[in-house]
Amino acid sequence: MSDESQKRSRVPEFYKKMSQYGRPVVAIDKSSLNRYNVSKTVITRAIEQKSIVDLRGYSQYFFHASGEYRRLVEYFSKILTFDYLVVPVPMGQTQSKGSASKNEKAMTTILNYIDNSYVKETGRIIAGCVVKDGAFYGYERELDGMFVLQQLPTEFCRTRFKIDGAFSVEFNFDFFKGFRTEEELKLALESFPVEFGKMYNTYLKDTKLYQWQLLDPVFARAHMLTDEVPFLSPVFVDLIELEDYKVINKQRTEQEVEEVIVQTIPLDENGEFTMELEEIEAMHENARMAMGASTTRKILTTPAKIDALDFKSRVGVAQDDVEKATKMIYSSSGTPMILFASGSTGSSVGLEKSVQTDEAIMFELLDQFERWYDNRFRALVNSKNVEYKMMFPHHSIFNVSALQDKYQGAATYGMPTKLLWMASLGIDQSKMAALLNYENETL
Repeated sequence: MSDESQKRSRVPEFYKKMSQYGRPVVAIDKSSLNRYNVSKTVITRAIEQKSIVDLRGYSQYFFHASGEYRRLVEYFSKILTFDYLVVPVPMGQTQSKGSASKNEKAMTTILNYIDNSYVKETGRIIAGCVVKDGAFYGYERELDGMFVLQQLPTEFCRTRFKIDGAFSVEFNFDFFKGFRTEEELKLALESFPVEFGKMYNTYLKDTKLYQWQLLDPVFARAHMLTDEVPFLSPVFVDLIELEDYKVINKQRTEQEVEEVIVQTIPLDENGEFTMELEEIEAMHENARMAMGASTTRKILTTPAKIDALDFKSRVGVAQDDVEKATKMIYSSSGTPMILFASGSTGSSVGLEKSVQTDEAIMFELLDQFERWYDNRFRALVNSKNVEYKMMFPHHSIFNVSALQDKYQGAATYGMPTKLLWMASLGIDQSKMAALLNYENETL
């Protein structure tokens, strides 16, 4: 193995530790939650009090415990395609000699950065965290020429204002109080960027004054929808009710197959037993043993008159209740159930409009991404004549095919939509240039 390949495959120690100490921290660990301590009462109280930490813990619990909730989270977080373009915008100044070469070099630098920062994969991760946890906080780091986004502990981050249109990120250095030994603290600090170690030393000088410190906006980023409350928290109560109905439905289904065998004790004309108690007990035991180990049949020995016990008529009601509770989940989320279950009611027009509403909610993330990358480009290249803008067209898995036709049609009339068309096909910008050069020059 060559030295170069060894260097590229090396994973620094801090990156290994990052997986242990860099994970989001919530006050309620999902592993400590179960069906018995997640109730409608505590969830309703958390929603009314807007307890973000509790709601985030419940969201994580339902994500792993409820298939319906998981589908909702994945639906919203995967609507966007995260297609992008880097657009050079002239600043109106006179181009000097050699400026074209400088601009080309700057564009190459930015495209290399884009290729090595995995924009689409990062976008999908962020969208998933935003929908499930209510917010995402991260810090970009360079690792052997690759740019990785380390997720910061959510409960120790906040944003109170914007810098150049992007959310600022402040970090609570009380986070490091949770490490009891010097060795654990050292490993934790090493798992964070170097900036954190310097700021931690500042924090030690005055733990109250420097408890919250502003992170470098060039590398720190935050994203959320409206606020930090988990986006789908209104469906939590409906999820609990659905689980209750499922339990009831199971119990009633079990009752449906149950059968009660009644044997009557003979009585004389005076209404007295014609058998001794020992004989009655023996008769009952013989009948029970004759049925073997059946769990659906029960034996009843009695002198009283018994009417038929019919459990079947109630099962249909229970099944209707389960369906209604399931529909209520999607109704509370504002998303049509027909997207997740075939045969559900709903017109095609209503479905289309509902999907457009869902798209509009998630498109807000794309606008946030654009502002953060614009700031990142300004720190990456120093260009007085050209400003480099990140463009995330409002593409979704639902509208991208229609937009492809529009881009292609507009291009036939001379509109500058060729790159948008290629982006909508999922082709990265650097690969576009490589493909065009290969076709025009090589082929």
